[in-house]
Amino acid sequence: MQTTSILRCLSLSLPLLLLLGCSVKKMAVNSLADSLAASASKSLAEDDDLQLVGEAMPFTLKLMEVLHDQAPENVGLYQALASGFAMYAMVYVQWPAEQLKYEDFAGSAAGVERARGLFMRAHGYAREGMELTHPGFNDLLAADPTAAMAITTEDDVPMLYWLGTTWLAVISNSRENPAIIGDLPVAATIIHRC
Repeated sequence: MQTTSILRCLSLSLPLLLLLGCSVKKMAVNSLADSLAASASKSLAEDDDLQLVGEAMPFTLKLMEVLHDQAPENVGLYQALASGFAMYAMVYVQWPAEQLKYEDFAGSAAGVERARGLFMRAHGYAREGMELTHPGFNDLLAADPTAAMAITTEDDVPMLYWLGTTWLAVISNSRENPAIIGDLPVAATIIHRC
């Protein structure tokens, strides 16, 4: 009889223990994500060894993406990913590619195209972050940019900044694509709101 009670107690407590284990893991991942999102950008921006920063950024960005997969509701991580990919694309991909345009046009064009992809990635994170903060934001932005800006607050300015600047960067690197160039007024509206 006592063995049956023990087994029943264990069978009832096992789901609770599993649930607590998942909750602890989620708390740990969110804590790490918060710390990394808050300190990575600052640490990288304040370092005066640009080569070291450039070599560290891809690993840092990939680590943040892994954390993003585990903590998709962490808004700070979206902002860190948007800013990190945008800065990496501009400083370590686009600018070097533009320096090559007169001596290696094909290499330069490939670098600019890679930068465009990174800017699009950054833009995607900024969009997702705004959607998480304001559900329905992206649909409203497509339908009525002015109304979308009206629902934003001062707290949204950092994410809006990366949303707008990365959109402008994608537009700048897509001069042969009229559909993307047509987004210029929306990107300008976002920057104006900031």
